[in-house]
Amino acid sequence: RHAFTHRMISMIESGGLEAAWDEVAAQAARYPALARFLEDTPYVDGWDEIAADCLQADENFAAKGQGKAATLTIELWCEEDSGRIGLHRQFEATPPASGEWVPGDWGRSVTLGGISANVWREPLREEEGLLINVITVIQAHGAIDAALAGRGLPHPLDVVVTSRSLGRHSPDRSPALLNVTRQAVAPAIMNPAIATAAIERRKAENAARFEDMVGTQLAEYRELYRLVRLFPFYRFSSRRKVCDTLDDLLTTMCNIEDMPTRGVGWRMEPHAFEALLQTYAAKRKVRSVAATLRADRVDALHEQ
Repeated sequence: RHAFTHRMISMIESGGLEAAWDEVAAQAARYPALARFLEDTPYVDGWDEIAADCLQADENFAAKGQGKAATLTIELWCEEDSGRIGLHRQFEATPPASGEWVPGDWGRSVTLGGISANVWREPLREEEGLLINVITVIQAHGAIDAALAGRGLPHPLDVVVTSRSLGRHSPDRSPALLNVTRQAVAPAIMNPAIATAAIERRKAENAARFEDMVGTQLAEYRELYRLVRLFPFYRFSSRRKVCDTLDDLLTTMCNIEDMPTRGVGWRMEPHAFEALLQTYAAKRKVRSVAATLRADRVDALHEQ
């Protein structure tokens, strides 16, 4: 078993995916339960996000006075809850001696589809689990090579693919030791329109998400401002706590954007309070101040 594992690692790392596949497929043919794993047709779900990652990394490096991204490292990992294989991305700039790198995920999930990686809920013999691990690793690396050759990236760069254990092989569910790092195929050059559309879509999504975040924040302040005035006179202690909370929040909000804090607090007149929120939203450079301050955002808080 150990000799087989080391042979598979050596073949995969040296670029012999096809030879490794032929050997593991011949071994797996002895186990009927593994037939469906051999029939998988894996693909990268969300490859355009990696193209957008590349452009965003270029922008980040350019802001630091460096060139474009020179190396992309893709790390494969598997979530036991969902069984899906995800692709973590990391970019390095030139010159390599600078040691500069940026993460490439930016909250965007890229996974492998069409692959039967969820084997944790099945009772497997040790030999079957090890073979599934090897099959999954080969399929994952092959899917990435296919995406690089077929879809490509915005510009040439070195791509390194690394994978840890992607399956389980023993009855006690200890991880199979199949850690592989290999140089992937050289990427084709992607149609610039596709890469540009991907990054523009990402920027629009980020702007919308940021607008919602600021809008929710200001809706909470509006609700606190309203609640202060709903307390009966005998609830002065609780009212004081809400007043102090709102004062602290508004003061912090002003300090973040270097806005004056004089006169800021729960005692502000309604028109002054609304003007303060509008000024803050404008300083945060949201897409639309009016959309950020929509009254229905407070209603949404009530529904939550």
